[in-house]
Amino acid sequence: MDNQTQRISKHYLDKFEKISAKENHLCSMRFISILDYVDSELRDAIFNECLKNLEECATRFPEHYKSLYRLAYHYMYSPGITKSFDKCYELLLGSYKTALGALVQGIFTERRSNNFFNGIWRIPSSDIDRPGSFETHLCKCVKLLITVLTAKHDHENILELAVHLYRTPETDKKYLNETDREMLYQTAVSSCIEVLKNKLKWISDKKDDCKLLSLMIDIFKVYRKCVRHIHEKECAFSSVLVEAYIIYMNKKGQLQENCNHLDLALKLCAHEINYRKTKEKMENDPKNVDTTLSDASKIQPISSQNIPVPVDEAVVEAKKTSRL
Repeated sequence: MDNQTQRISKHYLDKFEKISAKENHLCSMRFISILDYVDSELRDAIFNECLKNLEECATRFPEHYKSLYRLAYHYMYSPGITKSFDKCYELLLGSYKTALGALVQGIFTERRSNNFFNGIWRIPSSDIDRPGSFETHLCKCVKLLITVLTAKHDHENILELAVHLYRTPETDKKYLNETDREMLYQTAVSSCIEVLKNKLKWISDKKDDCKLLSLMIDIFKVYRKCVRHIHEKECAFSSVLVEAYIIYMNKKGQLQENCNHLDLALKLCAHEINYRKTKEKMENDPKNVDTTLSDASKIQPISSQNIPVPVDEAVVEAKKTSRL
């Protein structure tokens, strides 16, 4: 037993000798964590020892998703200095480097567009993986993934997950119970909308028109993907796009009343995307500047006040009549 372990053991004994019988009863009844009675420095030392051993499990048995989940869960919810959203993210979607330098692949690193759970295998040993344990643990992994993606404001990956959860999987590709899949799908969609709204509020408070326009284009892309893959949630995402459009146009002092704001928002975003693509093409291929200049001249950035506006058909018809 090394000095640190002896110090931890002695510290525990000293702490618990001071706990009265009544407090002991409360601990057992309310499941109070043993770490509530340990100072932060010692707590973090205990955490680090546990992390090293979990990392050893993950290194020796990379398919043991339970070890990866426990590591990720700790980094997400740890009360001490070991808390890290980035490491939690790496253990779920990226690659994680252990304290000894070993590289461990995240639980969902091998995901594909048609199978988010690609690369995850049931553990054949019944001693490790009891009946129903596989689906239950994967449900926990997905819940944790949604939580960390929300914390990191990663709406793109949340939407990707929601699209996958929306599809009814084939019989041989069911990784979740149907009730859990539906619940997680709804949670992912709600979290994606929450992230977009929080971003919109934060950027609108900053009064940065360029960032607001870029965010509106991001929301436009989310809406477009939703229309293609999750049609039933179209209204939920369109309301966020309209909200962003109204905020942006109010800042420009060009908000039109009594018109289809969704249609105008879609036209505005398509216009700006077209402009940016043309500009990028001109910058990356200077030899074709002359040939692309005529195309670019028809497209102006939204920032130059060339914002699509609704056309009143009655006014157009009246002008034609007056000319006659």
